[in-house]
Amino acid sequence: LVKLSRHKVLIQEMYCIENLARVDTICFDKTGTLTEGKMQVIDYVSFKNIDSDVIKEICYNLDNHNATMNALVDKYGKESKHKLLEVVPFKSENKWSGVTLDGIGTYIIGAPEMIIKDNDILDKVSNYEKDYRVILLAHSNYSFKDGKLPNKIEAIGLFLIEDIIRYEAKSTIDFFEKNGVDVKIISGDNPKTVSKIAKKLGLSFCDSFIDTSNLSDDELRDSVSKYSIFGSVTPQGKKVLIKALQDNGHTVAMTGDGVNDVLALKQSDCAIAVASGADAARNVSQLILMDSNFNSIPKIVLEGRRTINNIQRSASLFIN
Repeated sequence: LVKLSRHKVLIQEMYCIENLARVDTICFDKTGTLTEGKMQVIDYVSFKNIDSDVIKEICYNLDNHNATMNALVDKYGKESKHKLLEVVPFKSENKWSGVTLDGIGTYIIGAPEMIIKDNDILDKVSNYEKDYRVILLAHSNYSFKDGKLPNKIEAIGLFLIEDIIRYEAKSTIDFFEKNGVDVKIISGDNPKTVSKIAKKLGLSFCDSFIDTSNLSDDELRDSVSKYSIFGSVTPQGKKVLIKALQDNGHTVAMTGDGVNDVLALKQSDCAIAVASGADAARNVSQLILMDSNFNSIPKIVLEGRRTINNIQRSASLFIN
């Protein structure tokens, strides 16, 4: 404990050190783990004219305090001029949120493929997804229906957002690959976006990705041994993937920072959270990286192996 505390690691359950030393598969979330969880708006692609004050209004009323909304607030600010009639908060299953404002209608913001079915728009989105995280801004003159999307949604524009990469993640992943540990990236983001992050990190498996948004649980389980990057994964889907790896005989570690990672963290054999993440993720994890630095993970593994080796040496004295 003292040795690891020097590396800013909080151990919540002692046995996890040995567990991490024995893992043969480690799964990383993307946002907040491979990336810093901080984003910046690089550009805005307009389909329909919109007053920038409306974007401020959306930011004010949604106020989700997630990385995407923080990036929008940093870019546009936030203020309120119209009466708020209804708000639908962001949910990991839906991947969108929205507001209905008096006199100007309903605005939705989130993953394009979850909001609109216009193929022309989605084709444009696909082109941008190679380089950015793409967030759609859409409008409807109708209200939400019991928390579901309204009728006649029209695309207004696209926010092109870029993640700030944790470059120490590269050396950590290299350590595991050199030590025969299989690495998987499981993210709720579009798989092309995740693949781009993996490519920037110089990961060898950056092109081995799959979109899981339309896969059943059985199809998810079948895909787990075929791909290294899983995109558009729901919180339940993350748990299914971890369980499938365990059913295949693997000892699995999971790193995460958000509420949407909690199910997977609880399912894993060793759960690792970053201190900058959500309280829920930290509460269910056995290891917490207090400075959110992934360079600490190899040190934990080496300490666990040292402990195991010492036990084996001591045991051999009695057995012999």
